[in-house]
Amino acid sequence: MLKNFFCCTLLIMILFILPGCRDVQYKVMMPESSQMKYLLFPAASYKNNLNRAIIVSGEELYFKEKIAYYVQDTEVLSDKENFTLYSDEQYINLINQLNIEIGKWGKNTDLRRIEYFKENDFMLLTLVFKSGRKSFFRYKVSDKHKVSSAESGIEMLR
Repeated sequence: MLKNFFCCTLLIMILFILPGCRDVQYKVMMPESSQMKYLLFPAASYKNNLNRAIIVSGEELYFKEKIAYYVQDTEVLSDKENFTLYSDEQYINLINQLNIEIGKWGKNTDLRRIEYFKENDFMLLTLVFKSGRKSFFRYKVSDKHKVSSAESGIEMLR
């Protein structure tokens, strides 16, 4: 009986208390790092049927002339000018559409979904993997293709 009580208490702690004890520790990154991730949104002038945001690395954002993304199984290359780091009022819909697309990728990705929101002047991007692991990225946009500060984070127990 005491053993069952102990097991139940431990389970309750794991489920309800420990998740609140997590904290994200960020480290400064070079904005152009291949390890840094950003969300790009289709520019209003982009005449295509892309209805979602796309994920790019810092290397793609800074050093590639064209941005690559997939529509179903077809790779599409598009000029960088067709995208922006700035999100307008429709960004929630564009992110929801990206998450729907990630769901369609099934076994072709280890991503489950992305989470994105603005906190003061910073954009917060979280990649949530099927394993439960999360990768955190925080950045400040200075231009439609430039970042003034970039950080990546890992989740730590307090």
